[in-house]
Amino acid sequence: MLKKCVVCVIAVLAALTVRAAAGDEIRFIMTNQAPPEDVQHHSFVYLKDILEERSGGRIKVTYFNNSTMGSSNQEQTEMAMSGAVHFTTCPGFTFISLDASLKGFNISDFPFLFRTNEETLQFFDSELIDNLRHMAEERLETIKIYPAFIMGWHNLYSSKGPFRVPADIRGQKIRVSVNDLYVRVMEAWGCSATPINWTEVYTSLQQKVCDGLSTPTLLFYYQKFFEVQKYMCFINYVPFSHYPVLNKRWYDRLPDDLKEIFDGCMADYMVKTRELHLHAEKEAFDKIRDAGVEISIPTEEELALWRDVVVPLWESKADYCGPEIMKATREMLNR
Repeated sequence: MLKKCVVCVIAVLAALTVRAAAGDEIRFIMTNQAPPEDVQHHSFVYLKDILEERSGGRIKVTYFNNSTMGSSNQEQTEMAMSGAVHFTTCPGFTFISLDASLKGFNISDFPFLFRTNEETLQFFDSELIDNLRHMAEERLETIKIYPAFIMGWHNLYSSKGPFRVPADIRGQKIRVSVNDLYVRVMEAWGCSATPINWTEVYTSLQQKVCDGLSTPTLLFYYQKFFEVQKYMCFINYVPFSHYPVLNKRWYDRLPDDLKEIFDGCMADYMVKTRELHLHAEKEAFDKIRDAGVEISIPTEEELALWRDVVVPLWESKADYCGPEIMKATREMLNR
């Protein structure tokens, strides 16, 4: 009932947006899944504040957080495509779910292909990814897609005991996304990959349906998985990223002066959200440790044991993203 009421409110606001385009106030509707303590919530509040301030109130922002409007990234992205809302963010696999020809976005899922925040962000700002974003804009037609930001790095967690090398967790049931590449990674490490829907993960860990999981550090902290998982191995093997998504029709209807203001705000938002997320992940690492999680940091020799058995997936699973983008990415990263 509550969601139905919110949908009605959204429909009214969206209608007002069209009519207000010729008036003094233009509505801008944003949505995400972030709870109030999430850094993504803070970045959206920042964007709301600067849009309203710099436009002199001519852009009026309505912001729905914490899955108030849309219960998944794909649902929220589809709402941005339709114009029911105007702005959200989503992972690259959302675009693939909408159009399978956009599988190039899978490139960032390959284990240890990316090693640092710096090189990953440079990749997201590269001509290669610019071309991929523009292809997605052409295929999906109604949205603008901005360069990605990093929401954290995938690490491994277990309830069984401390671990530093794959042999330490061999045979354990590790929760992964419903994704064949992630399953192959776990199998290479000797684990039993256990795909479980995100909403069921905490209960599954609590009830020992699985022994551990792979997830970004920030999500591990925000979801309070530290209550049921007391051991972490810090290997940063896959970056988790989101792309900001904007309704193109809303943007195209802006007067030229507001379009210039909006572009400036988005540029500042991109810098801010990247900074906030990188800082928040470092804080989450400390908070997880303070919550009693024992963190193992492998030596270079131990890290090689994780890396060497999954790097062959770059070639054997290249079709997952497309051989051309894999080749171009490896050349860019010198790998």
